[in-house]
Amino acid sequence: ENQKTAIKHKQAKELQNLQSGKFQMVSQFSKHWKNRFSDYSGKCTTAVHELEKKHNDEIKQLRNSFDGTSKPKYSSDFLNYLKMFNHLVKQNQHKEAHVMK
Repeated sequence: ENQKTAIKHKQAKELQNLQSGKFQMVSQFSKHWKNRFSDYSGKCTTAVHELEKKHNDEIKQLRNSFDGTSKPKYSSDFLNYLKMFNHLVKQNQHKEAHVMK
């Protein structure tokens, strides 16, 4: 009878140790993944802020490159009329040039 009780106590203690060890493992695992997720979330937030800054800088750079630097592109018809007008002015045919204008 004493031997059975001793075995039951020993088994109960082993079970308690196993459950305690399992709880510690689950707790450590949970803590580890919580820390990893927190680090990952922080890295993602930092990356998003860096990309937003880079995007805004690129937009500013593009806007600055387009402001006032582009020349108007005239159509070929307009350029032909301009040539004819200048040619008439050079030949002192001002009346015809005025009519063209």
